[in-house]
Amino acid sequence: MKESKKTTLVKIEFFLFGILLLIFMIWMSRRCSRTQLEYEAAAKLAEETADDSIYIKPSATAELSTKADSTKPRPATAQAAPEKRTTLFVCIEGLNMRSGPGLRYTLLERFPLHTELGFMGEVTPTIDTIKLGKITAAEPWVKVRSPKGRDGWVFGAGVRYYKHQIEIE
Repeated sequence: MKESKKTTLVKIEFFLFGILLLIFMIWMSRRCSRTQLEYEAAAKLAEETADDSIYIKPSATAELSTKADSTKPRPATAQAAPEKRTTLFVCIEGLNMRSGPGLRYTLLERFPLHTELGFMGEVTPTIDTIKLGKITAAEPWVKVRSPKGRDGWVFGAGVRYYKHQIEIE
């Protein structure tokens, strides 16, 4: 009789554990889905707000003063602020910038170590694996703007947010 009670208790424990595991998996899948939706919403918002033009509303006092006395010179109009870009630093000596995301595209420029590049906000959805001397890196391609103002693509393993050097030889 004790044997049957033990096996029944073991079965009940496994059943309860299974139910708890199922509840946990449902909770995690909903949590991950919600997080994914938040990421998508943030990306959409960033895409919508990434506008090149900035509208600056003139102040009310500037409007009143120009209406009251049209002979006075008008205040200079505000110019659009220079575009702020995230800076990336070249971390591989002689990093190549290409016209497209891949090795088959033409070479546009070659950068020395620690060159500052402007991140253009584009990264390829695919990851390429490229052997760089002693290491093999699996990274996407990143769109950047060179100090000369040219736009192009660099391999993601060759740039970082901070000055760093990757030894490839």
